Amino acid sequence: MAGEDWAEGEELLRVFSRHAHTIPINGDDVELLDTPAEFFETLLIGIGTAQRSISLAALYIGIESRAEARFIGALKAAAADPARPELRLQILLDAARATRPCRDQEGSISSTAEVLARELLLPFAGAQRASVALFQTPHSRTSIRRVLPPRVREVLGVQHIKAFAFDDDVVLTGANISGAYLSDRQDRYWVVRRSPRLAAFVHGLVADVSSHSFQLESTATGRGPTDAEAAPPPRAAAPPAPLGEEEGLSRGARRLLHLRHRGSAAAAATRGGPPAPGAGPGSYVLRPAPVGVNPSHTPAVFRRSLRYALLRRFVPGGAWGSTLDGAALRELDDLAPEARGGGDPAAPAAQDTAADTVILPTVQAGFLGLRQEELRLSTPYLNLARGLAAALAAAPRLPLRLLTSSPEANGFWGSAGLSRHIPLAYAALEARTWRALAPPRGRPGAAPRVLLEYARPGWQFHAKGLWYGPSAPSAAGQAARGRAAAERPLPPCFTAVGSSNYGARSQRRDLEAQFLVVTRNPRLRAAMEREWAGLEAHAVEVGPAQLQQPARRAGPVVAGLVRLLKGFL
Repeated sequence: MAGEDWAEGEELLRVFSRHAHTIPINGDDVELLDTPAEFFETLLIGIGTAQRSISLAALYIGIESRAEARFIGALKAAAADPARPELRLQILLDAARATRPCRDQEGSISSTAEVLARELLLPFAGAQRASVALFQTPHSRTSIRRVLPPRVREVLGVQHIKAFAFDDDVVLTGANISGAYLSDRQDRYWVVRRSPRLAAFVHGLVADVSSHSFQLESTATGRGPTDAEAAPPPRAAAPPAPLGEEEGLSRGARRLLHLRHRGSAAAAATRGGPPAPGAGPGSYVLRPAPVGVNPSHTPAVFRRSLRYALLRRFVPGGAWGSTLDGAALRELDDLAPEARGGGDPAAPAAQDTAADTVILPTVQAGFLGLRQEELRLSTPYLNLARGLAAALAAAPRLPLRLLTSSPEANGFWGSAGLSRHIPLAYAALEARTWRALAPPRGRPGAAPRVLLEYARPGWQFHAKGLWYGPSAPSAAGQAARGRAAAERPLPPCFTAVGSSNYGARSQRRDLEAQFLVVTRNPRLRAAMEREWAGLEAHAVEVGPAQLQQPARRAGPVVAGLVRLLKGFL
């Protein structure tokens, strides 16, 4: 499509390509899936057919449902397949989530780390068929982390990248692997086939972050660490002790150790029966990161090393300065000039003029001083980062449709403990955000803006992204399209798909990856329009009256949460 409405797409591409690598693809090789079931089936097919490489990045892989067991079983079968001798699997997850105690499919207390060590690593020990890396952000406020419940502790920062690569095919999404995400939690699912450059980028990204992560290792003894082994290692240049053998890395794993290793009556009551023989944290250890840096004991060295790896992966050398904050930029000045070249050979800046679609990967890691990404906008957790909210508020002539989760579709709805207040905390933030973004009544020239809430009975909402469609063409262009066609909005030529929720936590605390897509392919643009329409079909428009309903009013607990944790949500 080289028509008049593509001019804005070309301008977007020109601006974005100054700050991110461009990966040209064919728009006809992109498929947009509609449902969690299609997403699950696509992952299983990828695992079952990949011949060389499988790379998976997610916040977590669940262990509580049959679907999750089927997913882990597929990974195990792939690693064991003698017909694929060159196949290697690399899995990247968040360390706190993977070691957090939870119930497995049989109702026993376990963890993702324990299950993956037993099912995926122990059978292939020494064969180097599979690796599992658990990433931890450098937490500066450890005192706060220790008093928060395990589920709420994630607000301090997690590994949040979601991407899956199977040889030369890639799946881009915001979904994790759990029973809800594979059944009734709506997300976005982009499948890009036959794209060696994009696949090489994802394989390399998972490898880069994994090299800065703790390495899950199975132990055949079933013995947990002793009290002496559990003591934190001294601060020295020597390699740090494994996670599970130091206090500061995973209190959840240590709690699981005491519950299972001691076999106390309280543990038996919690899990509804005696501990399973040979199970528990003694079935795995976490070894130091391959690059030799520790986020807890040497956070400054960790930040510098990971920052440099991500800059080289994501950012053209000439754009490093505009991607970093002041402190990180001063550290960058200490690097030798030849070390600043940047550039991943899998994603060269040169553009393929025959391609009708370009993907530009971007990274967000505020804890490293690294921010590369900053309409139609969808986020399940509406607490927009200050810069994004200010930009939208300062552009009243920009039409906006903003889609978020209703309180009932929030993933924390119905939770116990402190977590049960989170949906209403987001509802309070939603009302505050919309007061700043809604167009003033009677203001001349203000564009229409609409707030929508996803409210599909029995479903949760987790889709996030940006969609941008060109403005209306000229009068001559409208005449050429015809009156009826001219009254319809033009389909999007740009979208952002990935892990970011566009909030304060995403910007400052989590490790995120977004993939910007700019296309002139008519079929893909139509699919992007249908994707948004499919989400909006289950949404309702809300206004001041709904936002001020008594059921949404913040009580003292919710108001306190919003004041205390606004920068963490």
